[in-house]
Amino acid sequence: MSAADPRAPGPGGGEALPVRPAARVLLVDPADRVLLFRSRPPADGPAFWFPVGGQIEPGESAEAALVREAREETGLAELSLGPEVFHRRFIFHWRGQVWDARERWWFARVLTFDPVFAGMEAVEIDDFSDCRWLSPADLHAVVAAGDRLTPAELTDHLPAFLAGDFTGTPFTVAD
Repeated sequence: MSAADPRAPGPGGGEALPVRPAARVLLVDPADRVLLFRSRPPADGPAFWFPVGGQIEPGESAEAALVREAREETGLAELSLGPEVFHRRFIFHWRGQVWDARERWWFARVLTFDPVFAGMEAVEIDDFSDCRWLSPADLHAVVAAGDRLTPAELTDHLPAFLAGDFTGTPFTVAD
């Protein structure tokens, strides 16, 4: 498969799936809280929490996509990205489509702000059931209540990120 081929082998090597390159950013405020959205998948399943970010458009860098997505999803006018911290690849189902997601994740310190959703499309707003600044303790509480975090390992890695303990090389996370 060439780099220009937007399809990837499906699960088990079967039919190819469309590849969705994406970028996400863990926006962290001075109180060490992470801004996350909550959504419930269209099919039965637990609600899940995920950070700002989305698809990288053709010809757009991952960094430019994050600045655009942060503005569209939260109204944040300026974003100074910190280090790229990890990569994640997973297969997901959304709105009747199966995708092969390839995500790059960054960390960024920001001042606390109230998100404004004016730049989101109506279908995106309908996907969200909540948006909150969550402390590490809050993250454990939402998991204990039955929700999922994206990625599931977020609570394992967040303390090191908050302490500024980065390896310098993005690592891979599951899920």
